[in-house]
Amino acid sequence: MKEVRDAGPEDYRQLAERCAEIASDCSEPTVVQALRALALDYLKRAGKLRRREPFESLVVDVAPTTGKQSREPRRPRKRA
Repeated sequence: MKEVRDAGPEDYRQLAERCAEIASDCSEPTVVQALRALALDYLKRAGKLRRREPFESLVVDVAPTTGKQSREPRRPRKRA
């Protein structure tokens, strides 16, 4: 697959398809919900790229099950 910055609509469609496949094999409801949300995001990105529209970051603003704001990304740990 191409680098993310070079990804085209077909690349995002394939990522969405793969997320849906993994979700269908998963038994954990929260993981299934997150994978489906990711697949939907990839499909939206594919559509926007086809229409040449800008899209937002992949950062999730709200936790899927609680509806609360997600925490800030963790900073990388310094290796000893």
